[in-house]
Amino acid sequence: MKKAVILICAILPAGCSNDPAYAGKRTSQWRQELHDPKPEVRRAAVAGLGDVGTRAKSFVPDLAAALKDPDEQVRLRAAVALWGMGPAAAPAVAELSAALNDRSVEVRQNAAGALGECDAEAAQVVPALAAALKDRVPGVRDAAVKSLAKLGPAAKDAAPALAAALKDRDVGVRVRVAYALAEIGPGAQAASAALREAAKDRDGGVRSAAAFALKKIDGH
Repeated sequence: MKKAVILICAILPAGCSNDPAYAGKRTSQWRQELHDPKPEVRRAAVAGLGDVGTRAKSFVPDLAAALKDPDEQVRLRAAVALWGMGPAAAPAVAELSAALNDRSVEVRQNAAGALGECDAEAAQVVPALAAALKDRVPGVRDAAVKSLAKLGPAAKDAAPALAAALKDRDVGVRVRVAYALAEIGPGAQAASAALREAAKDRDGGVRSAAAFALKKIDGH
C-alpha cells in the first residue's frame, strides 16, 4: 500500500504536495465550495470539514470566515466545526469571540463552546466569555460558564464576572458558576464574598456548589 501511494505522488507531485485531499476532495475543491454562491453548497462544505475534524485544521481560517456568512446555517456549522477541532481552532478566536454577538442563539452557544477549547489564547478568550455571561439566553450563559470552567485557573480574570453571575435567575447557571469558580481555584479569591452569599441560596444545589467552591478557593 505504501508503494502505491509513493507511485501516485511521483506521478502527480503538484497534486500531492500543493493540493492535498480531505475526505476525497482536494483543498481547492473544498475552498471553491466554501465560497459557492449557493448557501446549500456552502453548508455542505462546512459540515463536511467538520466531519474531517482536526485533520482539516488548515481550513480554520476559512471556517473562521464562514462565521460571518449571511446564511445562519453556514455560520452555525462553522461554529460546530471549529468546536470539534479543539485547540486547533485557536487562530479563529477573534471570529469566535465576535460570534458571541450573533443573532442566532445556536451560533452563540457553539461559539462559546469552541472558545473553551482555546486555552492557549486565554487572554482573548476569557474577556469574551465573561461578557457572554450577560447574554439574554440561559443556554448561552451556561455554555460560557462551562467554557470558563474548562479553562480553569487561566480564567481567573473572569472571577468578578462569575461572582456577579452567582445571582443569575437560572438555577442551573448559578450551580455551574459556583463549580466554575471551584475549577479556577485560589485565583478566584475575588468571588469569595459572593460565594458566601450564594451558600445561603434558596436552592440546595447552589448552596452545595458554593460551599465546595469556597473550600477549593480558600484551601480549607
